[in-house]
Amino acid sequence: MRKWLEQHNACEDGYEWAVQNCSTMQEVWDTAKPEWLIWVAALALTGRELHEFSLFCAESVRHLMTDPRSTNALDVKRKWLDGQATDEELAIAWSAAWSAARSAVWSAACSAARSAAGAAQIDQLLTYFK
Repeated sequence: MRKWLEQHNACEDGYEWAVQNCSTMQEVWDTAKPEWLIWVAALALTGRELHEFSLFCAESVRHLMTDPRSTNALDVKRKWLDGQATDEELAIAWSAAWSAARSAVWSAACSAARSAAGAAQIDQLLTYFK
């Protein structure tokens, strides 16, 4: 395991943790921090396995997705993995999901800015009336 970690330039914290706490890669997989698992997965999994893993991760938060473009992208990804959707269909679904994400971020940013501006106005009024 030390050789694999060195070969793949594991970060110092991850290397030390793995060497001190694990004797096999299975133990790493079973107990490592999520961000370390993603790093291991990106190095150890095949292309298809990475696609399956990313879909698995996204599916775990599907219940939080409110825009149908996002959930549709997951459905198209599954179909693509099963050979029932083309690369073009996947690209279109991915683009739509990114549009949904950008819209959500923009909406949240605008809402936060409005809240901050409102709070600043209230602070000014309170200062004025003191």
